[in-house]
Amino acid sequence: MSLFLSNILAVSTFFKFGTIDSSFNHLESLVLIGTQTDHVMGLLIKLTFLPCLYSLTIILNDEPPTLVGLYGIVFKLPFLKYYKISSKVDNKFVPFLLAINKEYSCITHLVIDHLCTLNQLIVILSYTPQLRRLSCEKLSESYPNTTRIVPIKLSYVKQILLFRCELEFENFEMFITCISSQVQELWITTSNNPAYLNADRWEILISQHIPYLRKFFFLYHEPIHGVFQLQSHHKLIHRFTSLFWIERRWCFELNIENWSHDFRHITFVIYPLTYEKKWYEFHYHTQNDTSLDTYTNCKTTQQLIIPHQQKTINSSINLSQDTRLILVIFTGESFNQAEKTQLFIDQIRNSFTMIDIIHLEVSFEEIFVGTLIKFIQLFPNLNSLQIAFWSLLKLNCLYVEDSQIFHLVKHNNKITKVSLRRIRKIEDIYFLIDLFPQMQYLEIDCT
Repeated sequence: MSLFLSNILAVSTFFKFGTIDSSFNHLESLVLIGTQTDHVMGLLIKLTFLPCLYSLTIILNDEPPTLVGLYGIVFKLPFLKYYKISSKVDNKFVPFLLAINKEYSCITHLVIDHLCTLNQLIVILSYTPQLRRLSCEKLSESYPNTTRIVPIKLSYVKQILLFRCELEFENFEMFITCISSQVQELWITTSNNPAYLNADRWEILISQHIPYLRKFFFLYHEPIHGVFQLQSHHKLIHRFTSLFWIERRWCFELNIENWSHDFRHITFVIYPLTYEKKWYEFHYHTQNDTSLDTYTNCKTTQQLIIPHQQKTINSSINLSQDTRLILVIFTGESFNQAEKTQLFIDQIRNSFTMIDIIHLEVSFEEIFVGTLIKFIQLFPNLNSLQIAFWSLLKLNCLYVEDSQIFHLVKHNNKITKVSLRRIRKIEDIYFLIDLFPQMQYLEIDCT
């Protein structure tokens, strides 16, 4: 039996006319959304007598001064396997003492949806030796700087998700080192610490301390202030395409948001090549993050898939298909915004000259022929292309400069594979066929 109280009204109505007592001895799952801390505290004591309760979700709508009481009682629920706690609580959450013998919880899946310092997390985990899956929404440094990593025996942890990790990379390394070597799946989102972009440090950490890691999901946000300038950590990005990453079939992306001169971000992404859907889009959509809704639902995208070039490698992996760097650029949806973006794209391209771009994806609501041709000209080594637009705008005749570029692109491009999306006019298809005389494969989707 499950009880799901989905909002404040449902919770208040239920507890106004009843309560949960021993008559709920078949209750297996309880979800409370929009409840008050005081109500929950009184309820939790009664839950300790329920013999079948294995799943508990609590989403608070107030801001309690501490969550110590909630955790303390929850850890005493004898059959609980899944626990999620969501709150707006801040650093007032004072941790209780490390667990001692016979104070352990049976929880195997823990979701901490509130701000939590590293010291607090260490204390919480000391109560959950059976833990297999850990999710923490926001993990911060301990303040004042008193981070103390205590080795914890978590022999069964297979999955760790840190969606907003604000730890210094050194402390993150120590945390991962002391938790478990059995981790097979790691998700982490972070920013403002370029040390996280050191591929060699990641290689050492993974090889020595989490050797069974198979699924690695990594998201690093970096704002661009003014004109983009290559930094020291950018020069090491190519290390994410070394043999270590190739063998694990992990893909590296650079996502660039170029909405305006004041709103530019680079996001560095790593994920398994087997994941066709962008994992970070799914996570942020489910978290209802409005800023990322814009990010994931934008209508204008240019995606550059960049296979890593390496001449001789002792491996059976097909590098040309399975090892990629991907550059994704988000802009406004109009053709004039696309023209403004060309300079920025060229700037990024020139900053990573060690990379050979052979696949390009472009999507616009509408775009001028001349603008499209100039985009293609930026990447002379393309051999495949995907284009999506509702309308390809043409003038009666191309400007002299655009006409020259058209003939130059037509005779020099190496594109053999073309995929067309959302195209409505047959003349647009004929135009693109004429533009790519070496084309051997054509896919058309008009939906």
